Amino acid sequence: MLNSTVNMRILLLLINIFAIHVFARLVISSGSSLERHGERGNHGKITTWPVNQDKNSVVYYCFANKESSEKLSRGVRNGWKTWYAKIGQPGVENGHTLKAIDSSEGKDNGYCWTDEKSKQWNSKVFGNETLVIKVYGDDAIGGESSVGFTPAEVDSSAGRHSMTMGAEASDWDFAHEWGHVFGLLHEHQRPDRDDYVNFTCENMYGYEESWKRAEKGKISKEDFCSKAVSSRPFGFQSDQFAKGAEFSLEIDGVHSKAYDWDSIMHYTSDIFGDPAKMEDHPKDASYFPLSRLDKAGDVARRIIPAAKSYPDLKVSDGDKEAIQAMYGWGG
Repeated sequence: MLNSTVNMRILLLLINIFAIHVFARLVISSGSSLERHGERGNHGKITTWPVNQDKNSVVYYCFANKESSEKLSRGVRNGWKTWYAKIGQPGVENGHTLKAIDSSEGKDNGYCWTDEKSKQWNSKVFGNETLVIKVYGDDAIGGESSVGFTPAEVDSSAGRHSMTMGAEASDWDFAHEWGHVFGLLHEHQRPDRDDYVNFTCENMYGYEESWKRAEKGKISKEDFCSKAVSSRPFGFQSDQFAKGAEFSLEIDGVHSKAYDWDSIMHYTSDIFGDPAKMEDHPKDASYFPLSRLDKAGDVARRIIPAAKSYPDLKVSDGDKEAIQAMYGWGG
């Protein structure tokens, strides 16, 4: 039986959202950076990238323009190499069909758009299903990605698959976004997450100011801390920690039981955190938005440490098994 984290990730493929990580760089004393993470969409079923005649599920990608290529190519490659180091080449030995290819390599006119402003697609070089990678903001971190593959019968437009990254995005940001592109969503939003992690909405950056405005609109704190419709109008993104019915579907009647703190799709404790609180209490998990429950230890909560950089950054065994389940080698 596959690691049970697989089943949860497969069920999350049924939710069509965008995964967004957009925020200006904030640096606390430990040197950790914070990111905004949000969602858009929910317009249908997410599917995996299709298998071609060579039995490979290839994510072809291109860069939107020269600036994007110059500023993001290293991070994009390192993000994919982080995954590749764990899952290996597609084939029977590694049990999956997935690979990513820069389809602009060796091309004289190797950018996605011939005219980006008017959205003129470079159709002579790229198929319209190609993943468009674009930079935003010289000082920005994080990014946003489409989740999984959108079939042409649902949307055939060029640019429908995208990864937009800050110029200062971390290696974790890129690897995390690749996970979304492959079809994975957040581990910490599983319906059973309260058995494993603690979410404290009040420790999020901007909570007090946003809640004061929301409270005047007679919004409940429960909704404010869990629903996009209640928090987003006030510039607050607590829904990125929400669990609920949208994540509680079943696949083949099998529920997931294991929880993967090491998943590349799991937030670390500092993401969305209030810099002042974290700076004043850098070792106290109760001042961070997300913390790991320790039922057997000497403290109730533990800090989920910030991610490492490539090549020390790792994809978990559970992430690998999820890819094998979604993109299983059929022989």
